[in-house]
Amino acid sequence: MGSKMKLPAPLVNLDDRADVILDQLNRQEALHAYDRMPKFNKESARRNRYSNIFPYKDNYVRLSPEWGYDCDYMNASHVILPCRQSFIATQGPTSSTIPHFWKMVWQSVHDHGIIVMLTRLQEGLRAKCDLYWPSDPEEPLQIDELLVRCNQKYEVESVDDCKVLEFVLEKGQEKKTIYHFYYTEWSDFRTPKASSICSLLLFVKSLAHRVRFHKSPIIIHCSAGCGRTGTFMALFEIITRIEFRFASDQLLESIPEIVYCLRMQRMQSVQSAEQLIFLYIMCYELLQMPFPKVPELKAAYPPIYHKIRN
Repeated sequence: MGSKMKLPAPLVNLDDRADVILDQLNRQEALHAYDRMPKFNKESARRNRYSNIFPYKDNYVRLSPEWGYDCDYMNASHVILPCRQSFIATQGPTSSTIPHFWKMVWQSVHDHGIIVMLTRLQEGLRAKCDLYWPSDPEEPLQIDELLVRCNQKYEVESVDDCKVLEFVLEKGQEKKTIYHFYYTEWSDFRTPKASSICSLLLFVKSLAHRVRFHKSPIIIHCSAGCGRTGTFMALFEIITRIEFRFASDQLLESIPEIVYCLRMQRMQSVQSAEQLIFLYIMCYELLQMPFPKVPELKAAYPPIYHKIRN
């Protein structure tokens, strides 16, 4: 941002302001968290990757009785943005919750669905997410009566840090297609490269609005399913408001309200001051330029150009 340009009021002293806003959000969240904590037994507690991050009892995703589990708990939250886009915000699957994760995917999407993964499997010496898809494209993953098959690999134009896999889920004679976006360059508590995450978000947003996908929530996770996950969802709302031509100052002023809305549905969404500052800067920069072009998808193998069609 140029030094001679007068900054909008929400960006003045942004570092200090972000700390104050985050402290207020944490206080507001703490007032509700205890009363909204689900009741854990040994089985449900084992399904949490982190003991301090859990969904609220009134909007967590319950596994369908069709699977035959005594415990229906998932560390996953139904989230609806003010723009009406629905998400399932969840933790990165653990080795023991991989079957639950795929069954949640199956019951939550219609014919076509989207998964956005915003963490590496391991960051430094810490495991952040277990490998939950077939490691060999030639060998499907069998989970009870559910089969997960890797069908195709893609790349998103102008997003070098994202691997895209198309999965076909099969249960009896029924099939569902899932597009899995694995974004690898976003460290925990930090922020991603602005241009690449914006391109990825624009493509996911355009895909979610297509006929085959729009009835399904976007399933999104990082490691705990809060910081990076919440930042992505907040940016989704911001970009939607820019498309609807919200006034610049009004949009910048609404960022704490957007994060509060997310925090009331998934705890610790937008977890760090750095992530909150990122939302302000991305919002401001997007307002200063022509709206970015939506990227396209190309097949990685076979090496032919491919577009998803309605």
